Amino acid sequence: MAVFPVAWPLAAVSSALAAVLVPLALLRSIDGDEGSYLLAAKLVGEGELPYRDFVYPQMPLLPYVYAGWSALTTEGWYAARLLSALLAVGLGVSLYAYAARRFGPRLALLGTALYASSSLVFGWLTVVKTYALSTLLLFAAYALVTRERPGRLAWAAAGIALGLAIDTRLLFAAAVPAFAWAGWHAGRRAAAMLAAGLLAGLVPALVFLAADPDRFLWDNLEAQGTRSSSGLVGDVPQKARVAANLLGFGDTDGVVGPQFLLLAIAAGAATFAALLLRRRLPLSLAIAFLLGGASLLPTPTYPQYFCVTVPFLVVSLLELLERVRPGDRELRIALTGLLACGVGAYVLLAAIDVHHYARGSRPLDARIATVERVASVVQANTRTGERVLASWPGYLFGTHARPYPGLENDFSPRNASTISPEEAHRYRLATIADVERAIRARRTRLVVFRLWQTLPPQPDWQGALRAGRYRLLERVGTASIYVRSGA
Repeated sequence: MAVFPVAWPLAAVSSALAAVLVPLALLRSIDGDEGSYLLAAKLVGEGELPYRDFVYPQMPLLPYVYAGWSALTTEGWYAARLLSALLAVGLGVSLYAYAARRFGPRLALLGTALYASSSLVFGWLTVVKTYALSTLLLFAAYALVTRERPGRLAWAAAGIALGLAIDTRLLFAAAVPAFAWAGWHAGRRAAAMLAAGLLAGLVPALVFLAADPDRFLWDNLEAQGTRSSSGLVGDVPQKARVAANLLGFGDTDGVVGPQFLLLAIAAGAATFAALLLRRRLPLSLAIAFLLGGASLLPTPTYPQYFCVTVPFLVVSLLELLERVRPGDRELRIALTGLLACGVGAYVLLAAIDVHHYARGSRPLDARIATVERVASVVQANTRTGERVLASWPGYLFGTHARPYPGLENDFSPRNASTISPEEAHRYRLATIADVERAIRARRTRLVVFRLWQTLPPQPDWQGALRAGRYRLLERVGTASIYVRSGA
């Protein structure tokens, strides 16, 4: 009987979060990078290895998680998005449980509401990218080390969770100094257990690193530097524009800036309060600052990167509110009114972005139903294991077809243009010449064409299709499926 009073708030919070995040995950338009992530999951599910068998410009954990989910459910876009939504729901429930234990149920509900109504959260933690899994793992590590008197097992488990977060997204290594500082202050045994757990959690990445250091490092670091002429870290004006966008200035790329600004103001107030009271900076703020700083490093930088800071900024706000306990009734009323106005504005700003993400300004081609129609045409016109040359790998997810070698990522021809052909083949990248040659030589029966990214240079798709005597089989939206003439 005593279980129910503890369980029902978590069940209610889970249901409320699912009611918000699951529909948005299923309705949200597709982000182009999702195609590469899902094809990677398909390939590892079939026994291939990232870095060795195909280019994968991220840490290795994510495709294995989604491949396992596909094996339990089905290989399809809606099923994959459902997993992303469940990870985001799990993060929200973890935030509520943590906050309820530390600050009480009222502040916990406030924090959960701020989390769920963040456009960065429902816009970017619900897609098939690294954000939801890595942030959930990092928050689990944070919750473990900030519990009251964490034991050695808690520190070891936190290290494992931190390592797995880094196995998902390399930028999360930026949080290691914050955890190391917390472990050092907790004592040498705690620090040692944290380090041991971290090493254990990093085993998946270390295995791939040991197998082929050159390819592992190129995919995770150097490949990112090919996206811009400024290299891996550079183009300070572009980063300044993103910072301004997050605060509500300029084109916000779907992020309602004033909403993030409210969290940033809360973080600043929490930092000032810690300095004023001569206390250590809360671990949540240290993690948020380190992740935010690291998210500014890649070139180009995108506002979506900062979705990983939201849970930690929310906790820092709750810590600030928990510290402020004014005895004066009129001051308490004024602060409550100010907080209510801020939360109301925050939630209303989120409502603006719901339509953007649910239907959005993106074309019909970026909807899951449209992409699955293309996949169904591919499925109906290929044999199991047949190679298909697709300009975007997402069209092959959910089919029995296999990608043309080197096109597992749609940036491959463009990235290959920045290095020598020999290096491109070493790193499993199809060059522009490879793509054009394959089409002219009619090496695949089907070619699926629609550019999801248009960074120059690009292969001459139309010229190669004419030279290879391909005819249009079907057009779905602006995606064209061509079949080799005579096939």
